[in-house]
Amino acid sequence: GEFFHAGPFVNLAFDQKAGPEGLPGFDAKQKFKHANKEISWTRKPEWKNGQLYATVLSGANSANYLHKVITVDSPCDLPISLGSDDGIKVFLNGKLILANNIGRGAAPDQEKLTLNLKKGENFLLLKIHNGAGPSGFYFKADAKTKILPSIVTELPIPKGSVSVEFSAKAKEQGKARVFWKDKKANSFDSKRSSPEVMIEKSDGWKTYRFDFVSAEDLTGLRFQPGGEVFVKSIRVYRNEAPVKFSFENALATFSQNGYPVVSAIDGKVASERNGWAIAPQMGKDHFASFQVKQDIAFMGGLELTFILKQEFNSGQHALGRFRLAITDAPRPVSFGLPADIKAILAVGAEKRTPQQKKKLSDTFKNTNAERVKLTKLLTDARKPLPSDPKLKVLQDRLTLAQKPVPLPPKIARLRRALGLSKGQLAKKRIVGAQDLAWAIINTPAFLFNR
Repeated sequence: GEFFHAGPFVNLAFDQKAGPEGLPGFDAKQKFKHANKEISWTRKPEWKNGQLYATVLSGANSANYLHKVITVDSPCDLPISLGSDDGIKVFLNGKLILANNIGRGAAPDQEKLTLNLKKGENFLLLKIHNGAGPSGFYFKADAKTKILPSIVTELPIPKGSVSVEFSAKAKEQGKARVFWKDKKANSFDSKRSSPEVMIEKSDGWKTYRFDFVSAEDLTGLRFQPGGEVFVKSIRVYRNEAPVKFSFENALATFSQNGYPVVSAIDGKVASERNGWAIAPQMGKDHFASFQVKQDIAFMGGLELTFILKQEFNSGQHALGRFRLAITDAPRPVSFGLPADIKAILAVGAEKRTPQQKKKLSDTFKNTNAERVKLTKLLTDARKPLPSDPKLKVLQDRLTLAQKPVPLPPKIARLRRALGLSKGQLAKKRIVGAQDLAWAIINTPAFLFNR
């Protein structure tokens, strides 16, 4: 876009706001009141990219504002080079991204930064503050740098080691990297970027990881691919690389019919008939235990993240007052014996009531890992097979073929006429009387003497 100029705003310190400063948008017809004067935007098509304009601005102890609208089809980065006489502030879409209160003459490449442009219109505002004498500026957008789309997100992350994991695929091989910004540097820059990672050409999804260390708390991330890349998921991890645990030996004090505890760790996600449930024994304490399949060696502290997914779709059930506990006990791991089972076991086998024996039997059925696994397999085997789509199509055709075919209108009229004729033939005397009456009524003599 072309440059627009407003100013000078006289008797204005570097950090004093005036006119368009801080506005998120741009209106070329907007006017500003300052020092009993009205200042308007002036179009400056003669101010070209990459040219030094050292003395085009005026006003001692004043500020001149320059505005440019930059339009892009997708989020991208645009490196720019600036110069100013004297101090300079840069705003992008209403946010301050650079401030340098300095005394100097304008020259190329005094300031360099990268604009993180969003899709659509972006509003760039420059504030040139002058102490005395003539004033000017320099602006150059790096047109030689290829502008590539990127993924940008605002994300607070504590300082330290960070891993960003992408699930992606690409039609062509290319290099990619991750940039970050922090509380001290509120812009993306090559100084704050990860090593490049090669994105391989692939029709299937692959996982790529970018590792870096930041000395400051992060405020945002940007993923910059080296070409056309399809991204399915992005995960951000703090400190060491994440390790996903696999579980086995699922046990529970009770499992609802069709919802065995082993299905809570089978890796499947479904809206019904999957996961652990305890109906109709609500309102009671229940326990479930799971053990990890593999041993994990680590140094120092370790942060565990547990993900509990509530997928049941009725909207009437929610996770209760659950507690999580971990142990370093050797395998096999279980939740132990409930208090009521311990009390039953304290009674001699010959003195146990039928109810106590049933309680022990049910507890064994629900806590023996092998039996629980077999029960789930049996439950799955008993499920009805899904209907054959081809059979349904044939059944629909048969139903349509069995519907009676409607008579054509002409056939229906002929059948009705035939029925009337048969009725008249069966009543010849009445028909003859009707014909005679019709003839008499229509004779001229009868009509005249009526």
